[in-house]
Amino acid sequence: MASNPPWADKLLNANWDAIQAAMQARGLPLEWLPIHEQAKTRIHFIEELGCGHYGCVYETDSPDVVCKITTDVSEAAFIGIVKNFEKAGEMLPSGLVKYFDILALEGKRGKRDAFILWREEAFGFEGSGFVGLWDVPKDFLPSNDPKGDPFRINLWRSFKKSLSDFLAGARLVREVIQRHKKRMGAEEYWDWVENQFRAVDEHWGDFNEVLHGGASAFSYFQPRHPLHLAFKLFLLFDTAMNMTNEQGSHYIGEAFQFFLNKKIVLADVHLANVAFVNRDDGDFSSDVPIIVDPGHAVFLSREFAEVPMASVSASVG
Repeated sequence: MASNPPWADKLLNANWDAIQAAMQARGLPLEWLPIHEQAKTRIHFIEELGCGHYGCVYETDSPDVVCKITTDVSEAAFIGIVKNFEKAGEMLPSGLVKYFDILALEGKRGKRDAFILWREEAFGFEGSGFVGLWDVPKDFLPSNDPKGDPFRINLWRSFKKSLSDFLAGARLVREVIQRHKKRMGAEEYWDWVENQFRAVDEHWGDFNEVLHGGASAFSYFQPRHPLHLAFKLFLLFDTAMNMTNEQGSHYIGEAFQFFLNKKIVLADVHLANVAFVNRDDGDFSSDVPIIVDPGHAVFLSREFAEVPMASVSASVG
């Protein structure tokens, strides 16, 4: 078996017995373990499906389920929150990968806590195959036309632009939040965030005139403007809403919109955090792009005043 990043295999080996015990206690099938071979002194794991800065995804023996080791605390907290939404009976957006469970691991990678999670399997754009000059995934093209057509190519280019626009706007929001959080007391900070969200609704017409009516947006981007965060949040809502009206982009747009309404900004969703799954609902293709990694989720509600690790409800220890 091919070698994986040493830190990921080391964490799995150190927690192997405890992971299995925790899975059995929670009723999770052992087929969800990463595919592996038992050696004399350690477990060897099949080559990972993909690794990023914070985690690695492993194949399992269960169809449509993959296992991931992550050291991204915000991703773990986000999954815990999502599972709590499910428990409360909320319908989650189809544009988000389905999470099945998450457990905290013993040990760290450097100073970072580590987690093991299970989610729906998804296929990266490279797995779907790229076609044509603009690297168009075949799922955006008619099956009887391998070269594509302008309509489908434009869909793909529009999708990439919308995703890029949301990413840029979300990163701006994250920067503003980090800057204000450092210089404000807790109560002052949360009052300010709530007022900014309230201002999005109160000034929607004014903001819309700036965005679509030709009025100058310059002042809203100045840090001293009292509504500079509200305007940036409005831009995210507007981008997400536009995506919901675009064929091929609407699933991710609905996910962005759902979490914005929950005061959660998915601040680092780029093409590497997007993949294809089957969502057979009669669209032009049953394989649609969805979010498989929320990136750096920014929690903008008092409900999430601290990174809510209590939402990750169990550990292997």
